[in-house]
Amino acid sequence: MKKSKMNFTSAIFICYKKYFDFKGRAKRPEFWWFALYSTILSIFSYIEIFKPEFVLIQFIFIVIMLFSIIPYIAVAVRRLHDLNMTGWYYLINFIPIIGVIIFLITVARPGMNKKNRFGK
Repeated sequence: MKKSKMNFTSAIFICYKKYFDFKGRAKRPEFWWFALYSTILSIFSYIEIFKPEFVLIQFIFIVIMLFSIIPYIAVAVRRLHDLNMTGWYYLINFIPIIGVIIFLITVARPGMNKKNRFGK
């Protein structure tokens, strides 16, 4: 079995490259690196929110964060495909608190090493 050599920057590049790609599979590093990137964007969007001198910087981070929503959902769906689950399972995130916890536990599991209905 070949080990994945996914790092932070390559995961971000791949996720933006596959902006609207909800087909195929994504391994754990690709999902988790992009999730970390999205979390960092969110944090920078909200810190020092009441200081007027940071409004432009916050606006830029918010635009980037909004631009990252679709790739995040796409990589999450591809991650679910790696677990041989339908992408509709992503909707469990809309159940407050418990849904997000269940989703994070699910995507933390190792994927299938063999071919499944979503590809190699």
